[in-house]
Amino acid sequence: MLRVTYFAICAFLITGLGIALKSAMFLARNASNSKDISTPIETYVAWPGSIREEFRQILVQDNGRVKPANTFARFTLLQMNNSSKVKFETADGTKHKLDADEWLMDVLFRSELAKDLPIFNADDTEAVSGLGVRPKPGNADHHKRDRYSYNQLHVARAKLAEEGKRLEEKSENYRNSEKDPQYELSRIEGITLRLSRNVSLFEFLSGQFDYARKAEGFGEKSILPEDLQQLASNFDVTGLMERMPEMELGQLVQNLNRPAQDNEERTIQAAFQLYFYFANTARHFTILPPEDTMRDKWYGAGDALITGMENKAKRPWVKEQIDELTKLYESQRTMWSESKTGTSEITAKPVATLLRSFVDKQHSIAATRKQARYGALSEEIKAAGDAFEKERLTTRQKGLKVEGAKASQEVSLLTGGAFTKSLVYFIFGFVILAVSWLVPGSKFARFTTWIATALLVFALFYNVFGITMRSIIRSRPPITNLYDTIIFITGVVVFLALMIEWFTRRGIGLLLAALCGAGGMFLSIRYEVKEASDTMDPLQAVLDTNLWLATHVTTINIGYAAGMLAAFLGTYYLLYRFLRPLGGILKRKNQHNSDLFLEDKNSRDYAKTIAKMTYGIVCFCLFFSLIGTVLGGIWANYSWGRFWGWDPKENGALMICLWTLVILHMRLGGYVKDIGIAILSIILGIIVTFSWWGVNNLGVGLHSYGFTEGVWPALFVSWAEAGLIMFCGLPLWLHGKLKQQHRTATRLKQQASPA
Repeated sequence: MLRVTYFAICAFLITGLGIALKSAMFLARNASNSKDISTPIETYVAWPGSIREEFRQILVQDNGRVKPANTFARFTLLQMNNSSKVKFETADGTKHKLDADEWLMDVLFRSELAKDLPIFNADDTEAVSGLGVRPKPGNADHHKRDRYSYNQLHVARAKLAEEGKRLEEKSENYRNSEKDPQYELSRIEGITLRLSRNVSLFEFLSGQFDYARKAEGFGEKSILPEDLQQLASNFDVTGLMERMPEMELGQLVQNLNRPAQDNEERTIQAAFQLYFYFANTARHFTILPPEDTMRDKWYGAGDALITGMENKAKRPWVKEQIDELTKLYESQRTMWSESKTGTSEITAKPVATLLRSFVDKQHSIAATRKQARYGALSEEIKAAGDAFEKERLTTRQKGLKVEGAKASQEVSLLTGGAFTKSLVYFIFGFVILAVSWLVPGSKFARFTTWIATALLVFALFYNVFGITMRSIIRSRPPITNLYDTIIFITGVVVFLALMIEWFTRRGIGLLLAALCGAGGMFLSIRYEVKEASDTMDPLQAVLDTNLWLATHVTTINIGYAAGMLAAFLGTYYLLYRFLRPLGGILKRKNQHNSDLFLEDKNSRDYAKTIAKMTYGIVCFCLFFSLIGTVLGGIWANYSWGRFWGWDPKENGALMICLWTLVILHMRLGGYVKDIGIAILSIILGIIVTFSWWGVNNLGVGLHSYGFTEGVWPALFVSWAEAGLIMFCGLPLWLHGKLKQQHRTATRLKQQASPA
């Protein structure tokens, strides 16, 4: 019975491994990007380094946060391309790889070139072929993921816009109907909707300087009639703004829709139509701090043109901003026209100087805005009648920051790649550690183990450095969103594993630190790519408190980390004891059931050490989870007026506390031993992942603000794998029963024999 059970579970493990490998091969074969990255671009001349350095520092307001252009470019490109790099090959056979900031500069200033870059990711060929776009070579018969340029998709632009509008309405109906299945988007529809949004965003970005280009290389010529294109060649957008009557945007639209009575009125209407076009295409790159210090929202060039049209008093300010941006555009155009074969730092200096001046002006205005707001709030505090209002205003005043003050640090963090370096060091640490297993116990093994330890410490350093820099940039505690939880929990797991290794010196902590560190950092990178949204955006109102973020959120996530480490230790314990006799079986040793899991003293001590580690980490998990849950209740009472409301997130935290108590009590009561502790710890890991990721996707409760699409399938797969590993404990338990029966029979036999 024991041997049959053992081989059955081995078969299940092999089958599961085979399915995983087959799935990986399927994804590699059918979901990989095409090798065709060729473009019709003859040659590509890169932007000078001095210009790139200055452009990265430009402040952009996006999603309520003022961030450097480098961050804006990175996440915009991730949204379109599923990568922060653009790879392409020019007609001369040269392969290029652009960073996000280089790509954004091409889109803004060299839009005709940017239209030939393959940046639009389509996860399935069916989505683009259904629009009438010709699939890339080798993709016609396969549902492959591939990247297309704007010009390749342009043949289906009208149909894509029509489909995008229909799918936007369907998606909105799905949200408003509480996820009615009839409005749920299919996979292909989801890809098409995303493609439509990305193409529209690209068109807005590429049209930012159409008012400065005039008739040369419009962001999108085909939507303008020929007469307007001719008019644009000598069109002065600020000159028209100064002469036109003050009017609201709605009035302008009415004038454009009204039939013209004569040639003069048609000419005026054409000028207004062109003005509206320039204003509309330049609205999504908000880099102009408002003149009104109390206004939160920044302006794009198009927003400024609309403001100037609506308010004559603001026209001098608008003209100043537009003229400055036009001068910047003209400067870079002159640089390229004078440098046909390449640029130098000498020819780039005027552009870099203008960019530096623009960035300095942004920071100066931001500092002035903060001072003005501080003074205005001081006056409001003096005039406030009751103590509560004074406290509210004082808190708001203390929270004032200079917008974009830490942009240079943010650029350094992103360009330095701290988390990528952490992943690389974790992987190398694991490889070096694996090398030490070739000659265990030797001087070489000890030497490579020390190298592996150093690499893992370096990896942890980069992880902690990145987390610290993010906290400094935001002036926040380490955790404010799901992305933060991944890198933080990874760091805590690695730290605890290294501490285990420090005290035990058995190699277990090093192995888990390497595997968990590499896995966690890889997950953080994949999450960032999948979400393709800024991971330092402003907090939701309910989370906007540093006190509780620093106490409850940090503490509860330390508990999560301990629970995950306990699950990994339990997994390691079961797999170690289950797979250890496999070599003997293959060599036809251990023929009897009672000898199947026969262990020598060293093996027993090693397994006992793992069990002790697991038990200790479970205690650690209980301590922090309990404190974190209580602190969360206090925060809930402060924010929502009740300590406990049986919210799914609260229930998840409670489940962790109760399950750790179950483990400890069952161990103290003798109901479970080492095998039971390992199995129960894996169940603890399942509960932690449910509380960490699952409850956010239930869509109910006050904590449903971290929805992540595609989480449930990943959770179900991981839970199924955990269940399969827990079954490895069954033959171990049966073997223990056989040994106990054998000892009992031997004792009875000895008692029955004559003295």
